[in-house]
Amino acid sequence: MMATEAPTPVESGPDLLRRAAERMRERATAASPGPWETYMTIHAEAWVCEVDRGGFGAVALPATGRPDYGKANSEHVASWHPPVALAVADLLERDAEGWEQLAEVLPPATTEGEEAFIEAFAGSLAVARVYLGEVS
Repeated sequence: MMATEAPTPVESGPDLLRRAAERMRERATAASPGPWETYMTIHAEAWVCEVDRGGFGAVALPATGRPDYGKANSEHVASWHPPVALAVADLLERDAEGWEQLAEVLPPATTEGEEAFIEAFAGSLAVARVYLGEVS
């Protein structure tokens, strides 16, 4: 089970987005560089490997609960290789900057104003919260 980081008591939307982006970057830069692909062994094990390595340079063998999950889990893991995570981290960072720039011209002085900001960046906030394990 993955440990989750508790949100700070008064964390702003941009801070949440940046915290998720930072975590994605830390994990992506610590992993083998990718891209990754699924490699099926002669024993029907679905390994996640670096692309074009023919089963060498294995990254992971995802655990499975049912036999048909192995390939699907491996394909999913392979699709979230470091360049993908870094691109999503960049997107979250850009949205954090956009939120702050918008707040300079249209300060969310009221509860309704703050709710409008949250609604405008709802997709990125949802990605950040799910990634950080902070979904209720």
